[in-house]
Amino acid sequence: MRTNTARLWIVALSMSALLSGGATAGPVGLSLKANTLGVGADLTVNMGKWLNARAGINYGQFDFAFSMDEADVIGELRWRTIPVLLDWHPTGKQFRFSLGGMFNGNRIGVSADPYEPIKFQGTNYSIDGLDGSIEFDRFSPYLGIGYGNATGDGRFHFACDIGIMYHGKPIVRATVQSSLPPALQEQLDRDFERELDEFRDSISDWRYYPLVSIGFSFSF
Repeated sequence: MRTNTARLWIVALSMSALLSGGATAGPVGLSLKANTLGVGADLTVNMGKWLNARAGINYGQFDFAFSMDEADVIGELRWRTIPVLLDWHPTGKQFRFSLGGMFNGNRIGVSADPYEPIKFQGTNYSIDGLDGSIEFDRFSPYLGIGYGNATGDGRFHFACDIGIMYHGKPIVRATVQSSLPPALQEQLDRDFERELDEFRDSISDWRYYPLVSIGFSFSF
């Protein structure tokens, strides 16, 4: 996990360096924000009266745990995204349309430690553990609107964004551990895979993620 986070930071810094290399086109702005992808920072470079280029990083993590009738469950909701966007200011002022994409490392991970038999496809199985994850397309297109111009007049600016990210059909993976005899293990594997397929179908339409962001920026 630390390696993946380090890679995201390296990409974000590289994007920022690339954008700042074009800073002769106009001012540069830095934004700090809180949003539905965690907390983040953006570097914005002015490309003309109506156009800015923006790159940054969003980071967040939420750990959870709860008990069910059959098992104790622990999990992790992880946000890791790198936005690369173009902001079009049609009036040359604060309001903007944003278009681009995000390198997407978002992930949901879950582990279960059963203390009672668990039912798959109508059959109860005594298992030792269960691990699963939900991941998404590595690159996710983004479209949104916003208010605030990090490279506009003045040094400090309000910043907000509302948009939608298309992260594709969720990718579900899971494994189950047990000490069952080989024949029963094969039956468990088949029933567990059917349960997974049903779960995949149930969330197959969850392909969009809303972004709401608020923060501030300053130019330099």
